[in-house]
Amino acid sequence: MPLDDPGGGDGSSGPEDLPVLQTEARGHQAVQRALPLVWTSSEHGQSGPAHAGVDAASSSACWSDASRACRNTAETLACAGPRRHAPRDAESGRLDLPVVSVLDVDSLCVSYGPVQAVRGVSFSVAEGEIVGLLGANGAGKTSTLEVCEGYRPASSGTVRVLGLEPTDQALRQEVGVVLQDIGVTPFLSVREVLTRNAAYYDQPRPVAEVIDLVGLGEKADVRVQTLSGGQQRRLDLALGILGSPRLLFLDEPTTGFDPGARRGAWQLVRDLRDQGTTIVLTTHYLEEAEALADRVVVIAAGEVVAEGAPAELGGRSDGPTVVRFRVDPGAVLPALPTSDQIVREGDHVRVACADVVETLWRLTGWAREEGGVLDGLSVQRATLEDVYLQLTGAPR
Repeated sequence: MPLDDPGGGDGSSGPEDLPVLQTEARGHQAVQRALPLVWTSSEHGQSGPAHAGVDAASSSACWSDASRACRNTAETLACAGPRRHAPRDAESGRLDLPVVSVLDVDSLCVSYGPVQAVRGVSFSVAEGEIVGLLGANGAGKTSTLEVCEGYRPASSGTVRVLGLEPTDQALRQEVGVVLQDIGVTPFLSVREVLTRNAAYYDQPRPVAEVIDLVGLGEKADVRVQTLSGGQQRRLDLALGILGSPRLLFLDEPTTGFDPGARRGAWQLVRDLRDQGTTIVLTTHYLEEAEALADRVVVIAAGEVVAEGAPAELGGRSDGPTVVRFRVDPGAVLPALPTSDQIVREGDHVRVACADVVETLWRLTGWAREEGGVLDGLSVQRATLEDVYLQLTGAPR
């Protein structure tokens, strides 16, 4: 359903089109549809619709649309009946439940008609972990996440978030979600968007603190529609952490970031983990998964094909070390250990070796004695990308 459509996709609205579970489970995304405008009071004492630069007629029309959306949401909530409340700790306000792990996925299957997108996926996430879900487009990781986030029902299998069903209303204060594409009211400022959404949480982070955390201090009072793609992504991240979630889902969190901003976001994710937030992220930047994740789960063709610490995945820690260099195509290399696997392509040489010290000693000794040149000499173990491509069967 489009994020800017408050109804069922055809312009209609009502209890059947916007169920309360979906509204609350989706956090700020659903709020964007239900409350596209708020009335604010500026620091100069003027109050009015929060969309600077819009003429009076447009302001009236926007405010009228917002009022109708608020009434629709109120009617929906009224029709939903009494809310169920899970027990909470009196001091912290957090869920007071016996939870074995923050997220448990057991034999999950998701089908779209005859197509089975997810086939028996199982994994768990412990409190305080950062777990990365890796997989090519169409592998099934997005469908898996949507079930975990409460957006999509499972065809079979079970998913528990903090011991509860993903759609349980009690989770709305405990789970944050940063989707790949979030609709945010374009004519509000960054500060206004965050201030509005903070009102939906019992214990939100201070808005000023969140703005600083995501690096939007200089853009706090400009309208969302003027932000660059990377800055809008920072706002998405701000909305995800605003409620101080116990579990945070990050779907491609640094898409559109420049290298400096990406590393700043990485540090923010680490800081959140150190403060006790459990994080599940998807990314196509394998460097990002290696830098952040305590464990990764690799999904291919709807199934888990590998799981473990990035440094150990697929036997990576026990694999051969690879030495690469360039020499004249006609050069005769020295005798290397018989266990070494040597591949020559023109002037490029790749040597997979078990004893890297012995191999380098022979190569550098040959270069000194024969006057050879080892251009571009590098030594490295198999990268996470190497292992990922091997596990998923993708071309190298």
